[in-house]
Amino acid sequence: MFQSGVVALLSSVDGVEIVGEMSGNGPAGCFMRMRADILVIDLDMAGCDVLSMIRRARAKARCAVLAMTASEDVAFAMEALHAGAGGIMLKRSSKAQLLEALRAVSGGGGVLPPMVAHWMVQRLRGNAAGVRAFRASVWAETLTPRQTEILAHIGQGLANTEIADRLQLSLPTIKTHVSALLRALDLRDRTQLAIFAWREGLVTISVPGADDRELERLA
Repeated sequence: MFQSGVVALLSSVDGVEIVGEMSGNGPAGCFMRMRADILVIDLDMAGCDVLSMIRRARAKARCAVLAMTASEDVAFAMEALHAGAGGIMLKRSSKAQLLEALRAVSGGGGVLPPMVAHWMVQRLRGNAAGVRAFRASVWAETLTPRQTEILAHIGQGLANTEIADRLQLSLPTIKTHVSALLRALDLRDRTQLAIFAWREGLVTISVPGADDRELERLA
C-alpha cells in the first residue's frame, strides 16, 4: 500500500519518471536493468534485508538511495546511512518534503530525519571540545588544509556548487577534492563524509528555529 502510494504520488510530478518497481529481495540485476537514478526504498519491509538491497543498489547500479521509514529508530537509520543511503525520510513527510529530499539525494547531498539530527546534536553536546575545535588525529595528517576545509563544508550540508562559490574555486576542483577525501578516508559517499565531519568535531551544528529549551523538549 505504501509503495503504491509513493508511485502514484511521484508519477504525478513533472520531470519524475518511474522506471520500475520491486518488492521483496529481488535479484541484484534488477537495479542494473532499471537504470534508475534513485532507488526509493521502504526500510520497514517485513522479511526483506533492506540494508543488503541498499548496498547492492550502490555497488551494482551506482544509483542514489533514499530510504523511507515510519520508525524513529535512530540505530537502524544510522545503519541505513552506513550501508549507503543518501538520505532518510519519515513516511509522514509531506509531498513537498519528499520531492526536496529526492532533489538533494540526486545531487549528491544528504537528508536526515529530525530524530537522527537531534541525536547528533545531543552527541556533540556531550563532546564540547570536539565541537569547538578540530581534534588532532592520525587521519588529519593525511589531508591538506584545503581538503579539511572542504570536508567541514560538506559536514554543513553544502553542495559542491555552494562550496565552490564560498571558496572561490572551480567546480571541477571541488569534485577532485571530494574524490580525494573519499579515497583518503576510505568512505563510500558524501553522506558518510558528512557523518565523519560531525563525528570528528569539524562542524558546529545548529538547528534553525530551535533553541535550547525546544531541544530539551524534543529529548
